[in-house]
Amino acid sequence: MALNRAERSLSKIAASASLEHLIVNAGYEISWWSVEADEWLRANIEAVFCDYRGLERIFERCIGGPIA
Repeated sequence: MALNRAERSLSKIAASASLEHLIVNAGYEISWWSVEADEWLRANIEAVFCDYRGLERIFERCIGGPIA
């Protein structure tokens, strides 16, 4: 059980880092602080089935304005 939690945490970190790299290089600010682990996991599972609404809500909340 603890290993599964650790794997999920590492998966979230890896996915967040990859997306953060893309978003910052596109010229936008990003902050993941408001995203809970269960929300992130649920949104990613839904995205596997082409339901991107959860990820869209997260991105709307986390992606800021252009980097000055």
